[in-house]
Amino acid sequence: MAAPDPVRMVDFYAQKLQDIKQQITDLNQEKASIEQELINLVGAQEEGSSAHETTFFKVTTTGKIDRKVITKHLSTVKEVVTPEIFNSIFRLNIASDQPLEKLNEDPSWYECKLCDHHAICHGEQVPTVNCRTCLHASAVDQGQWHCARFNLLIPENNQRVGCQAHLFIPDLIQRFAEVIDSGEYWIRYRLKKSGECFITGEAPEQFNSRELRAVEDKTLLTDNHIQTLRTTFNAQLVEDAA
Repeated sequence: MAAPDPVRMVDFYAQKLQDIKQQITDLNQEKASIEQELINLVGAQEEGSSAHETTFFKVTTTGKIDRKVITKHLSTVKEVVTPEIFNSIFRLNIASDQPLEKLNEDPSWYECKLCDHHAICHGEQVPTVNCRTCLHASAVDQGQWHCARFNLLIPENNQRVGCQAHLFIPDLIQRFAEVIDSGEYWIRYRLKKSGECFITGEAPEQFNSRELRAVEDKTLLTDNHIQTLRTTFNAQLVEDAA
């Protein structure tokens, strides 16, 4: 059997990559178009900072004319927009493998300062450990969630607490760490401030997700003394009960 022609294979994969990039562009354009349609349904300011709220949507407009659409009552929204618009916008959001954009990149923005999740979006706090923040979990049909780690549908009660195999979606902690390597059930991160590395995973010598959340000073994740104590006493880092 003849070996594949390297030149033809390069052309094949180059075209495939180009097709994927075009699909991403098309999806982003569709998302922008859908958001604009929703904005038009409730009105929009031409410029300046303002907010317009109805029973169905809240539309905020910053001085940069950066409009955000926040859906409020999904059952009522369905009655106002066409099924195509409704399904498209929520399919894009639910199927996304990355968190949605921040309301504002400025941590001093008044809406961000009033948000309970300010320390996660703009600081180094780690989100709650549950199936919705785990990279093994994904939304499937009929409003259910599937776990790729154990190949099963996740009961709703289990979704709220997660399990020992939990691994954070890397984008959720990208404020302070970046992925440099990974395996089947582990991820190696580099701290952005120090350049030192730590590993999250299921093995005893690796940090589990609850330990990441427990540590306020992330440099402790690369402290050799901490690792020695964990190994010697089979210990784990835990959140302060107070």
